Amino acid sequence: MFMIKKINGRNALLFMCFLFVSSSLWLLEAMNERFETDIAVGVVVTNLPEGVELEEQDDISAQVYVRDRGNELFDYNFGNAPVVSVDFSELTDDGSGTLTIHFSALENRVSNALKPSSTFLHFKDDYLVLRVKRESVTLPVKLNYDVETEKHYELVSVEASVKEITITAPSSKVNEWEYIELPEFVIKGLSEDTLFRYSLPRDKYLRYDPSVIDVYLTVAPYVKRELKAGVNIVNRLFDLNIDDYYDIPDSVVISYLAPASVAYDVTDKDFRVELDFVELTGGKSDSIRFGLAKCPLSIKEDDVEIVPGFVCRRK
Repeated sequence: MFMIKKINGRNALLFMCFLFVSSSLWLLEAMNERFETDIAVGVVVTNLPEGVELEEQDDISAQVYVRDRGNELFDYNFGNAPVVSVDFSELTDDGSGTLTIHFSALENRVSNALKPSSTFLHFKDDYLVLRVKRESVTLPVKLNYDVETEKHYELVSVEASVKEITITAPSSKVNEWEYIELPEFVIKGLSEDTLFRYSLPRDKYLRYDPSVIDVYLTVAPYVKRELKAGVNIVNRLFDLNIDDYYDIPDSVVISYLAPASVAYDVTDKDFRVELDFVELTGGKSDSIRFGLAKCPLSIKEDDVEIVPGFVCRRK
């Protein structure tokens, strides 16, 4: 029994050696045979615009059918794969970030990249399709304007039709933006509501949503109001009952124009009407003008009228 097992083991070893040698001889023979198969040809895109990246940029390839000896085909697939370059300007953009080039434009380059023993047959596909790597981000809208209204008008509001815009753009650009700033507009002497419409600039690698923005400018005329304010005698040098010589009212009517946003917040205490004692008693004129010593900052003095404008003449 021991001898039989020993012989059987030896035969098995001899059989394995025979099988290995036979397979090696067959493989060597096969490697010298010519076959037709498809191989991957690497594609490198050059001269990319600044900020533009491609999806799978480091692993772009074209499937090509070639004829060659088995050992050369083996080397293509597991050793030195051919590589061709494509300039970015050769790619056709469909406007949405998808780039294409017909493989017929690469035929000569692929043939030259193959080994001398290889025969180029045809491409597996008709087009090489690439896509620009893009991301979406939603950014606030920033208005940029210089508006001056006509006299006695106020700018009530400047509003964009949207507060935010979603932008789809190359990843490297998206990370640089904090907001979308609309082009500056300058208006002088605005006296009526106005509408501006902006179409955001077209760029084949950017997409805006929405792409059209309306900007509304609302104005309103000043509001006219009246109130009473007391009269203050200033620069009094000595005790003299002025009422014995002049007919001076205790209060006067203040008429003013002001923006609606502040007009109704003004009270009589925001105005100070003064009468100069020295001018009244020492002046040659029979009538003296009231002076406005205090006025709300939101109201211009030339928009204020005091009624009556003069002290009545001497009694």
